[in-house]
Amino acid sequence: MKNKEFSLQNLFPDADGEALESLALTLIMNDNSRYSHLKRCEYYSNKLKKAGKGLKIGKGVKIVNPEYIEIGDNVTISDDVTIICRGTGGIKIDDNVTLCERVYLDTERADEGYIHIGKNVYIGTGTTLFGHVGLEIGDDSLLAQNITITPYSHIFDDPDQIIAVQDGHTRRVTIGRDCYIGMGVCVMYSADVGEGSVVGAGSVVVKPIPPYSIAVGNPAKVIKKREKKEVLQESAIQTEENNMDELIIRHGRPITKEMRFIYEMNCYDMLDELGIEFDRIDHAPADNMELCRAIDEALGAEICKNLFLCNRQMTDFYLLMTPGDKPFKTKNLSSQLGVARLSFASEEKMWEYLKIRPGAVSVLGLMNDTDKHVRLIVDKDILNGEYIGCHPCVSTTSLRIKTEDVFGKFIKAVGHEMTVVELPWEND
Repeated sequence: MKNKEFSLQNLFPDADGEALESLALTLIMNDNSRYSHLKRCEYYSNKLKKAGKGLKIGKGVKIVNPEYIEIGDNVTISDDVTIICRGTGGIKIDDNVTLCERVYLDTERADEGYIHIGKNVYIGTGTTLFGHVGLEIGDDSLLAQNITITPYSHIFDDPDQIIAVQDGHTRRVTIGRDCYIGMGVCVMYSADVGEGSVVGAGSVVVKPIPPYSIAVGNPAKVIKKREKKEVLQESAIQTEENNMDELIIRHGRPITKEMRFIYEMNCYDMLDELGIEFDRIDHAPADNMELCRAIDEALGAEICKNLFLCNRQMTDFYLLMTPGDKPFKTKNLSSQLGVARLSFASEEKMWEYLKIRPGAVSVLGLMNDTDKHVRLIVDKDILNGEYIGCHPCVSTTSLRIKTEDVFGKFIKAVGHEMTVVELPWEND
């Protein structure tokens, strides 16, 4: 290149403007110079949903759908990291997080997949994190090299079908605050790791690890407890978290947020902020009538039926609250709303607007519908009781709240209007 200016235009004289721009971007993304680093950070800061101060982005980094990704202050994304967010569930990386070389993050699903990494988290080289229906990592946790955490496991029960078409098991996975996960650990969909726990290198975690435990092996087993000064509090936490088969009524929020869904904890936060008292029962997923009746009896309040509906065009959405034992026919509601035809709305829209999945539909989900996509419809008979039973956005906990607090303080706070209807009983 003697006596000739060194430039992309001279190197590629036949390239048009668009091609030159692409070549320049490729160079910036893969070059190790300080200038290219500054340009990478500038480029992604304009693309990300949120980009905090002090962001560092190494060479070879790939970020897909940055408009769904939030990154806090002083985050380091090292060389060759891949971050793929497939939809509105989003990826959130809090302050002071380090993603080492070749870390791979993928929400996997467009509708309900999400990943939330707390503050001061270190994730080691070659670690792979999936978020099919949710992965949450608590503050101050350390993840060593080549770890895999996945909320999904293939079903292979039918030998007459290929495994790829047999679907799979899936479940939100949580790693608690101040955990240390050793090199080469695999955490499966059926497991969580409680606050303050340590998992030894090479372990395969298939069942929940209680808080402040040391677990090793395949499958991982607890071999020791990490002693805490607050022995009585720890005992209370373990008692509360490990008695899911007993229907024990407790007042107020859980003692700890470990192994709790982020949107569940948001419900408790809002109820506390509004000064709304509530009682709570933790239980197995309420997926059968026998368990539902037992929960109702223990709570002393019937869990009302919550139906997520839409019009035929799927442009208007409704949350109907009606007594659990009252039969429901769409025509009875359609006529009162002036809607030609109602049907059940999709699970995808349920998650998008309410951050709730089937089995956990609840009026409390309206706190997540900040753009008011969903219209609240209340059967008049619901208003007659002193208490309402509802889920805090999960099907494994039920709450008893005063009716006047739900339709007074809560509905006012979330800003949703309420339409009262009169739906007939079967013999009306």
